[in-house]
Amino acid sequence: MPQEVFHTSPGSLHRQIRLGSLPIGARLASEPDLAAHYGVGINTLRRAIRELRERGIADTVPAKGTFIIEMPESATDSPEENGTAG
Repeated sequence: MPQEVFHTSPGSLHRQIRLGSLPIGARLASEPDLAAHYGVGINTLRRAIRELRERGIADTVPAKGTFIIEMPESATDSPEENGTAG
C-alpha cells in the first residue's frame, strides 16, 4: 500500500475519509489531480484507490469516478495507527 498517500500526512485520503472531510457519496478528484495533490505518481495513487476499493470504502464507476461508499470502521483501520505497518 502506498503509505504516503493512503495513511500518513494529515491530508491523506484515509484521514480525510475517516474524519468525514470526504463523506459517504463524495466523489474523489480525478486520478491525475489527486496524484499531483499528493506529489506521487499515478501508479502509486491507483494502488491507494485500489486499496480503498478492496477495503469496501470506495467504489469506482467507469466514466463517472470513484466514490466513497463507507466510512472506515475505526482509526485502527490504518496500519500506521495500530502499529502493524511493515
